[in-house]
Amino acid sequence: MGPRDDPTVVIAATMFTGAMIELARQWADGRLGDDLGAVVDTAVELSTALHAKAVERLGR
Repeated sequence: MGPRDDPTVVIAATMFTGAMIELARQWADGRLGDDLGAVVDTAVELSTALHAKAVERLGR
């Protein structure tokens, strides 16, 4: 079974994609300030931390 067949991978990818779409909407609407670099830096920092914790918890 490859990664595309793993339900956990599909669920994580779907959640991440939806979150990124909403993040882009919020920024475009002006709700996150005008510094896109700061928004991206924060999103990457949070995503990295969430990924690390998920890997730890799932044992992968």
